[in-house]
Amino acid sequence: ILSFSLNQKNLKIVTKISQLTPSEILVDPVRLKQILLNLLSNAIKFTEYGEIILSIEVDEIQAEISTASFRFSVIDNGIGISEENQKKLFIAFSQAETSTSRKYGGTGLGLTISNNLANLMGSTIKVQSKEGQGSTFYFHLWKEYRDTSIRQKISKDVDSFLHSKINLKEMERTILIVDDVMVNILLLKRLFEIYYPKMNLIEVYDGEAAVEACKKITPFLILMDIQLPEMDGFEATREIIRLQENQKFKSIVIALTANVVKEEKQKCFDAGMVDFISKPIDKILFNEVLNKYFLGSVPFKNFQI
Repeated sequence: ILSFSLNQKNLKIVTKISQLTPSEILVDPVRLKQILLNLLSNAIKFTEYGEIILSIEVDEIQAEISTASFRFSVIDNGIGISEENQKKLFIAFSQAETSTSRKYGGTGLGLTISNNLANLMGSTIKVQSKEGQGSTFYFHLWKEYRDTSIRQKISKDVDSFLHSKINLKEMERTILIVDDVMVNILLLKRLFEIYYPKMNLIEVYDGEAAVEACKKITPFLILMDIQLPEMDGFEATREIIRLQENQKFKSIVIALTANVVKEEKQKCFDAGMVDFISKPIDKILFNEVLNKYFLGSVPFKNFQI
């Protein structure tokens, strides 16, 4: 999209991404792309030589809930903006300076729209600039992320579980949660904490990882999302059942699905799942379904999740 403008001015875009940045961030890709394209387009417009930097940094991490503050920046070495004109940047139809508008074309509605999009994601675009010394436009997003070392984390969790001193009764209360959306995992963990405390919870993020986990342990129960990357929930369930076919103790597999039509239910049963919980996850339904498989669970109350 930007290559034609870059080639015309013999510019290049350099990306600088912090090593702490995870491979996947749960964010609205359409809004984020539009903001970055607008900021990069403006940087190209007001830069005559050299390079433009697109930077992603991690300012703060809350690892316990897989959430971090990400700073997105577009940095140029262009004409810069005076303090007075910086106040006008995000006002619709306002131009920084008439002479600049004639020469470069002005920023039009691009920055106003970008800032509105940022607002919708809970952020605000800010600027640091000096005349003749370039500009930096940046914004922060607090977002959930997927750990870049998922497979190492899975292996570590499973190995830690296997080497801990547990009895058979405790092992039978191990729960494997398989979902690629962190919000769902956090909600499920909270529900287990309320209704079925003291469970050994292990979380993985795709079907292949679920199968690998079941090669090392036999969870009492598996909550299996259907729509998963690489290996979906149906295929993962069939593989887990195949792994456990000669075992005396077999896992109970419950589907997590947004599609609760008759055909989808039958596909779940055909794959070897014994029940299902519909999405979005409802705490009453969650408790009703799991109550079939657990004894001594906490009676349902209207807990605040």
